[in-house]
Amino acid sequence: MPFISINVTGLTESIDNINRVINGQSQMNMDALNESADLFVSTAKQKAHVITGKTRSSIRKVAVFPKEAVIQADYGAKFEEKRQGLKDGTPHKFLTDTVESISSKIPDIIRRHYRFQ
Repeated sequence: MPFISINVTGLTESIDNINRVINGQSQMNMDALNESADLFVSTAKQKAHVITGKTRSSIRKVAVFPKEAVIQADYGAKFEEKRQGLKDGTPHKFLTDTVESISSKIPDIIRRHYRFQ
């Protein structure tokens, strides 16, 4: 007659969740990267200094690969990044500001895409 009896429950669900993560990791990576790239583009467009709107309209997501997203900003973006504003304290470093602004939001995006469904 046994003195101790142990019932293990939930093992199947845990294994299913692990398999879902392994099988879906690539898609989760792409989803998180896509959302992060979209956030970068929208924030950069908000922060871009606008005279004619050409720099703002040139900011776009070009491609998303498994480990990186390619975002392009043409026209005068590289010059705007270097140029100081006419008034003291008004730099036009909108890309640098964008990176600083969204860097704290990226971990939340990753967490949201890596939750078990």
